[in-house]
Amino acid sequence: MTTIAAQNQDKLGYARSVSSHLDKEKGGAAIMEVTSYKSSDPEGKLEPQAQFINTDDPFPESPDAPIEDQQLTVRAVLVGCMLGGIIAASNIYLGLKTGWTFGASLFGSILGFAILKPLSRAAPTFLGGGYFGPKENNVSAYQLGLLSVHPKDDIGRLITFTICCAFFGLSFTQPLRKFYILKLKLVFPSGVAAAYTIHSLHVGRDAEVTARKKTKALIYAFAFAIILRVVSEYAPGVLWDWHVFYTLNRIGWTSAIGVESWGWIWEWTPAFIGVGMLTGINASYSFLGGSFLAWAVLGPIIVAKGMAFGIIANASIPGYMNYMGMSLEDPINQPSPRYWLLWPGTLMLLCASFSEMACNWRSLYAAMRSACGMLLQRFSKNDIVDDIVDPVPEHERVPFWAWGSLLVLSTIVTCVVMGVQFGQNVGVTLLAIVFSFLFSFIGCESSGRTNINPVTSIGNASQLIFGGLGRGQNYSIKRGELLNLLSGMLTLGSAEQAGDMIGDLKTTHLLGASPWAVFVTQLCGAVVSIFMAAGLYVVFSTAYPCINDLSYTTCTFPTPDVQSWRAVAVAVSSSTLPIPPSSGYTAIGLGLAAVLSVVAKYTVVPPKYHDFIPNFNAIGIGFIMNVCTYPLAMFFGSTLAFFWRGMFFNNYQMYCFAVAAGFIAGEGLGGIVNAIFTISGVSALGADVTAHYNSNSRPIQNLRDNFPALQSVQADLSSESAVKDMFETLSGSPFGPVAVVVVSHGVWPPEDVPIVDMTTHQWDRTISANLTSSFLVCREYLRHLRAALDSVKDKAAIMLIGSTAGKYGEANHGDYAISKSAMMYGMTMTLKSEIVRIAPRGRVNCVAPGWVATPMVQEALNDPGVSGPALAATPLKKLATPLDIANQIAVLSSSIVSGHVTGQVVFVEGGCVGDI
Repeated sequence: MTTIAAQNQDKLGYARSVSSHLDKEKGGAAIMEVTSYKSSDPEGKLEPQAQFINTDDPFPESPDAPIEDQQLTVRAVLVGCMLGGIIAASNIYLGLKTGWTFGASLFGSILGFAILKPLSRAAPTFLGGGYFGPKENNVSAYQLGLLSVHPKDDIGRLITFTICCAFFGLSFTQPLRKFYILKLKLVFPSGVAAAYTIHSLHVGRDAEVTARKKTKALIYAFAFAIILRVVSEYAPGVLWDWHVFYTLNRIGWTSAIGVESWGWIWEWTPAFIGVGMLTGINASYSFLGGSFLAWAVLGPIIVAKGMAFGIIANASIPGYMNYMGMSLEDPINQPSPRYWLLWPGTLMLLCASFSEMACNWRSLYAAMRSACGMLLQRFSKNDIVDDIVDPVPEHERVPFWAWGSLLVLSTIVTCVVMGVQFGQNVGVTLLAIVFSFLFSFIGCESSGRTNINPVTSIGNASQLIFGGLGRGQNYSIKRGELLNLLSGMLTLGSAEQAGDMIGDLKTTHLLGASPWAVFVTQLCGAVVSIFMAAGLYVVFSTAYPCINDLSYTTCTFPTPDVQSWRAVAVAVSSSTLPIPPSSGYTAIGLGLAAVLSVVAKYTVVPPKYHDFIPNFNAIGIGFIMNVCTYPLAMFFGSTLAFFWRGMFFNNYQMYCFAVAAGFIAGEGLGGIVNAIFTISGVSALGADVTAHYNSNSRPIQNLRDNFPALQSVQADLSSESAVKDMFETLSGSPFGPVAVVVVSHGVWPPEDVPIVDMTTHQWDRTISANLTSSFLVCREYLRHLRAALDSVKDKAAIMLIGSTAGKYGEANHGDYAISKSAMMYGMTMTLKSEIVRIAPRGRVNCVAPGWVATPMVQEALNDPGVSGPALAATPLKKLATPLDIANQIAVLSSSIVSGHVTGQVVFVEGGCVGDI
């Protein structure tokens, strides 16, 4: 293997680009391929020349660079905390969408350089000036990206439980560093890429030019992603979601709606296009393949065969169905496709991960033996010869007392929190910590070899173990599920954090930086992440209640990991497995395929063909995730990067990582902005609105054309079954359960008929259309509200529409006046007292218009004998418009503007008094 010093390359006039891989022909030694392009070509063409840089040993330092005496600085920590907020938002955003998170290495190293390098030159030493080198750059990058748990419930319990998960991985990685980095010399592709990025920003004749280019690319991509994510809320059908098959249905290809029903929608998501650019062809194509197999092949088959069942999405569009809800009423006999497909996806994840572990048992055994040997060495009276040479000076290493005391303190705190807050046995908690350490080997091994940490499968495996313990302790089902999830999350958090942090130590090793400085900085980042994780989850779950509610058919954040975790928790806590037989048999078959694929990769297929073997972890996620937009975006991103690399290699190596990192972080921050807008009530669309119509949708067509996110549903509100079906459909819609209901329908018979001449047919028709239908709508709304989340109940409101006729009466229209009077007083006053029993902050109000210029009364208003007296009795001398009424409804329905207003009848009649 040839080792070439980077500074010598610069003197030869080469432009450098880099990709990391495992050199199988040289016994598994990690090398970095450097494709060089001669810049002195007389014809101006660049000719590639492949050379190699050793990535097993630290990079050679530039002889012209000053000595970095201080790697751990206040400026590096502060900048890291600032950038950590951005990465925290991005990882919460990505984790809730796909269950995957990505390290902050590339984003932190490039943007950290852009901030600290000018500061080091412009500011005096006591204000943060002084030399800024690659070792300090490494510190500013690696206190980021430490979120490893999915917080739940209230903020206090969120924070304390996050504390339990925050430090174990940091402790575990210190004794594992020698084995995985110095002995096995695993690649850790993300760590190597980050190390080379930092190295290229600081070393070489063109380092500053390179840094400027990368920084500009990252900032432009970051800004573009934020702007697109926020602005797209104003025009989602144009800038974000392209419902191609729905459009084809509208223009005549009616059968295309079936494809839309299965979730095949294109989404311009910069984050997942960027993710595809980083993860590569194998993972992205496997992800899309899993989605296609689940939601284009197996899904339609099981529905056609009666093994799974969907619900009608929109009765006005024949064939438009929803198959994405998690139906749990009768999961064995009446499962939804989403529930049916969950089990094959979960078993594929488990089988693929444990097969990888089994095929690498020698490495895992050696790692455990080495770690145990180091612990024995600490307490042995006899010196044990250490055959691993550590190039780091003794004073820069992390001492045993530091990580050991952190481990002991974390163990004590975890036992106290789990025992006091959740009532978990200390023995079970200690066992969870032991498994955390053991499963950290899997996380480190997988991250080092494949750059993928199978944390979901690690957590699911621990759930199986703790599920057995729970059965032995005779817990109730709900309590068993809770403790199962908590114990599994302790294991998952440690394994994920260990995999991420040992990758950071790989970067530290290559740059010759101080592990002690990185340890302290990671410790600071972990403290910040405790509050950041809990706070951001509260923001997202408040803005998007569907995160915690399985009744939603679709959700902006599908949380596939959570579905897998929930499925395993339910399975191990139930007396019988709640799995449809056909789903179970399919899961066994696909799980076996996953095992055979992994075994074949390690025993039959040559290493150079490993990229062509399907990634069953990604396939399993495709089954669990009930949206197809993200695999499509990742497929697009990886394909784009593949052709970019092949056609413009030098340009690709300069900009690809920076653009991808900017896309990922930018959309995450844009998602936070949208969530805050939604919580504050100033989101782009203002509200999620459903328009009801009976037999003719033409009156709402203008709304449809101008507001693509508006959904409409057809129902006869005088029919009890139709009203029930309408609310069932709405509970599974993208907008979720109804928070505010505006009962604005009604009929005003244009004929003058005094009560003495009125038929029972007319009476029944008016009362049914105005009063009975309003009763049915309010009753079904309250029934669904009873099962809604607190975030929905906090906004609950019923808005009834009355009339001045309900107060003053109206001669010749007694049926109308009586129905409105009942709504304004009897119904409003009764409901305002009853709603608070279901939703403590629920409100009921009524808006009572006078004459309104609508098509229904236009004929009467054309008669001067009617419109003349109406205007004469109105001080404002004008008739109301529908917008006048809508504005008042909007004010009263808002929990922010009118949160303390209930039981009121507000007249919108321009001052009109009396019967006209």
